[in-house]
Amino acid sequence: MLIIHNATGRITTILSSPIPSGGGEIVATTDPGVSPATHYVDDGELTERPTMAASLDGYVLTAPVGAAWRLVEPSLSIDATGTVGGDGEVTFDFDDPGTYALTVVNANDLDFTAEIEVT
Repeated sequence: MLIIHNATGRITTILSSPIPSGGGEIVATTDPGVSPATHYVDDGELTERPTMAASLDGYVLTAPVGAAWRLVEPSLSIDATGTVGGDGEVTFDFDDPGTYALTVVNANDLDFTAEIEVT
C-alpha cells in the first residue's frame, strides 16, 4: 500500500498500485487499518490522528482557533462554512427547525462531528 500526503501530513490518497508519478511524498505501509480519517504522516512516519479538543454545548461550538467548520441541513439547502475565531467559540443561530450536521476540521486532529437538533 502506498500513502500520498500533502505538506501538512494529511493523507490525500491511498493506493495499492501503481505508483503515481509527480506530486506528494510517498510512505509505504502494510497496515490495512490505515485511512485518512484516522492517520496522518508526521516527519515521514505514519501517525494516528489525535482527538480534537472540541465540544458542542447547545448551539455553542468550542474548538481550536483556526479550525474550519461546516454546517449542513440538506432539506433546507443549508451548507455554511466558517473558521473558529480568536476566542475559540462559535455561536450558531437558527431561523428554521431541522437536524444540522456539524463537522469541524483542524490540522491533523480527528474530525469532530455532531448533530444539532433545532425545533
